[in-house]
Amino acid sequence: MLTLALDTSGPVGSVALREAGALLAERTLQVGVHHGQALVSEVSRLARDCGKRIRDCDLVAVSIGPGSFTGLRVGAVFAKTMAYAVGCPVSAINSLLAIAVNSPPDVNRVHVANDAQRGELFVEVFQQNAGGDWHSATGVQIVKSAEWVASLEPDAVLSGPGLERLTADLGDRCRQLPSELWIPRAATVAELGELAAQSGSLADPWSLEPAYLRKSSAEEKWETRFRTVTAGHGTHVPQAADRL
Repeated sequence: MLTLALDTSGPVGSVALREAGALLAERTLQVGVHHGQALVSEVSRLARDCGKRIRDCDLVAVSIGPGSFTGLRVGAVFAKTMAYAVGCPVSAINSLLAIAVNSPPDVNRVHVANDAQRGELFVEVFQQNAGGDWHSATGVQIVKSAEWVASLEPDAVLSGPGLERLTADLGDRCRQLPSELWIPRAATVAELGELAAQSGSLADPWSLEPAYLRKSSAEEKWETRFRTVTAGHGTHVPQAADRL
């Protein structure tokens, strides 16, 4: 099986190719360049350097969040387009799970946090079973950063990019995994995608959507403005110019 995987859930993304259970190569998307501009060229370069053709891929695995709204949209659109063009199935992978899998061998339970903006976090706890597989123990939640920090037990193990702004608040009260393990890797997304495909857990490329969990700030502002306009003008429907 030839698998193309991509993670665009954060400011630093990556793409990877995996074949027959082995990683061929992994590339980091250029920092400071929008994923949409870098993704197509980076995937093409990756395949060429590995002596492969994208049209020969048997699976595309994509992280679907939670994470950056813009990055997730880019990744999902790329995966859906490729699935249609190449005729390959899609595996949709929880970005927080891809971070949990980075945990070192002595960790079998980890709290993964990602920045949800507005002083909040996306948080999910993962547990590793006797067979070495990771699964969610809580489901993903959106919590206030301060409340989450206060709720942590001293023996909790923490990971994820959401910790970046909490260093001072956390201090030494919990074990924090090294920062190089906080980012989901496309190589891990590829491995998880293959496991999902083997179990028959594939995404429908036509209905695939990122795990936004809530509306973006722009959408919420638009809805607030829409309600304000309709309240003041009856059934008036804002035109496109109203949204600018």
